[in-house]
Amino acid sequence: MGSRVVNLEVVHVYSWYSIIPLILRNPPHVDMFIPSHLVPDPRIEGFKETLGWPQGQIADYELTLKDGRRIHVRKFKEFYKAHWDMVSPLIDIIGHLRYDAPQWWITLLGIGGAGVGALLYKEDRTTSAIIGGLIGILVAGATLP
Repeated sequence: MGSRVVNLEVVHVYSWYSIIPLILRNPPHVDMFIPSHLVPDPRIEGFKETLGWPQGQIADYELTLKDGRRIHVRKFKEFYKAHWDMVSPLIDIIGHLRYDAPQWWITLLGIGGAGVGALLYKEDRTTSAIIGGLIGILVAGATLP
């Protein structure tokens, strides 16, 4: 009988599907740290590459769940950070902005309001842009959950 050599550097102890229930036990947006040697590349298990707010990560991945939530994974050199969002942007981008990225929702509506204000009142574009931007921010705030 011979012995078998196993390269422990490529043996993954967990699948992402075994970790997802643990991620979902946390409140939304609370990161769980996962050493990268314990799990396979998320793309192997159906995650898609996505964008995320830069935090020094190498890549971002997401998996949309059947109920519309998503698992968001950020890859760093030696670990992953994973959390869940209330709404997947692949299903409802506005809902994702409102529930999971309200700072971007407010920013976008403020910029949009400033643009509309500047276009509608050409006599004093600066003042109208400021007023429009404030109205946009108020609307954004009023439409947050």
